[in-house]
Amino acid sequence: MNKKMIVTGMSVLLLVTAGIGIFGNGKLVKAEEVAQKPSEVTITLHKKGFSSVPEERPNSGLVSTDFGEENIPGVDFDLFDVTEVYYDLIRDNPLTPEREDGLNSAEAIEWIQKRHTESWFLKYRLTSIDKQTTNEAGEAVFSTVQVTEEAPSSRDKVYLFLETYSPAHISRIASPMVVMMPVMMPDMVDGVWDGST
Repeated sequence: MNKKMIVTGMSVLLLVTAGIGIFGNGKLVKAEEVAQKPSEVTITLHKKGFSSVPEERPNSGLVSTDFGEENIPGVDFDLFDVTEVYYDLIRDNPLTPEREDGLNSAEAIEWIQKRHTESWFLKYRLTSIDKQTTNEAGEAVFSTVQVTEEAPSSRDKVYLFLETYSPAHISRIASPMVVMMPVMMPDMVDGVWDGST
């Protein structure tokens, strides 16, 4: 790494694979080809550095070859199960006095990303359920991530990823990422995901 390069931006790309067989034998299997919803998945975060802050774009969950100039090792990411937070937000908007006026899914995810405060970490007794450090390829791999809650609720799980440590030369941490299960392959338009589907 060039020591003169100041990393002013970074991004984390998210790649989710369903079970062991998804990337077996060099063949990429698309999510729609999976016959049934898996019980667990592997999630890989890619930490990338930039010489200048790029324009924000939606995270499709697919690896982008034109995004980030440098793989950054030694960055810690913590995984939190925010399933209860998400479903509470769907049931009731905490910013209004009305009851049972929940947020829609996109609003709930945005709320978790932008308002992950100490008070609701305490309220929901949230603790990190896994911590991974990026390797030399800039990848943090979270294995055996559960897709649904156990019966009787069997709700789809929702997770929050937070960057909790980065080397001193990193000037900006990754944005909080929320992943709602099950993860599906996005619809692409001209090779780009517009964030709408």
